Amino acid sequence: MKMSKKLVSMMLAVVMLFTLTAPALAADNRKTNAIVDSGETTFYDENGTLVTLQYKDFENGDCIFYLIEDGKVTVSSYVEKETNQIIRTEYQNSIPQTTIQVVEPIQAKMISMPTAAGYIYDGRVGYNHYAQGTLMTVNYIDFSHKMTVTVDEFNLLGKYKDIAQLASFIAALCGLPGVVSSLLAKEVVAAVATISGQMLSVPDYMVNAVKTTVSWEGKTGSKTRKVEGSGYVCTGEGMENVVYGEPDYYPASSYDDHDENLANRFYPMLYSGYDRFEVVSWS
Repeated sequence: MKMSKKLVSMMLAVVMLFTLTAPALAADNRKTNAIVDSGETTFYDENGTLVTLQYKDFENGDCIFYLIEDGKVTVSSYVEKETNQIIRTEYQNSIPQTTIQVVEPIQAKMISMPTAAGYIYDGRVGYNHYAQGTLMTVNYIDFSHKMTVTVDEFNLLGKYKDIAQLASFIAALCGLPGVVSSLLAKEVVAAVATISGQMLSVPDYMVNAVKTTVSWEGKTGSKTRKVEGSGYVCTGEGMENVVYGEPDYYPASSYDDHDENLANRFYPMLYSGYDRFEVVSWS
């Protein structure tokens, strides 16, 4: 779904800003949701100062960004996906200033979805099962998968206070996780943004974000286990592609490629009582 300059301007026009005394809602969410991923990306600004953009992704889909300059956190920006809010706190002054920005998310376009039958059968993997150093038996797991692919096309035309605001806007607009949003923001800044002080100006610039979600099912007898993860590919003219896969993302081709990481992921979920195991066959 392409977005014109006019549409983006309308979206930005309906953004609502409120000044708060403390980011209470964001704090509550961070207390009750486990962190599933965290990390950082670093770069030098126009003055040669090392800037760090940290991210944390939470179990409920929310994420938070921290802008760190000269070893100090200058901005935190919490993206609450359920309410489409960006809760931003600036720490440059003695009294932190917090604002809330509401962003209307775009609707991703579905370009591939599971078949009516659901999971597609891939085949059977055989494993040697060892106990006390002795090969005891050969066990088997039947593998099936289903896949969904969606694509977001969006225009980042606008002005942003800093890269933390840009990353937060991407996360809120498209529902992308913090890790992908931070990497994408860094590439957009490097490719097309102009910088005046800390303010970033992004021209008319389209980004394409493809999300591939693959769910794998492993079955033996009456026992069934499932693992699901998503992979992301973000592209834009003149920028380096952003490619990221979640820890449990195994592409749909993983079985045909005899990916032992996939096979090994399921064995401990379906079998026990072993010293070690090894994959010995794909059929």
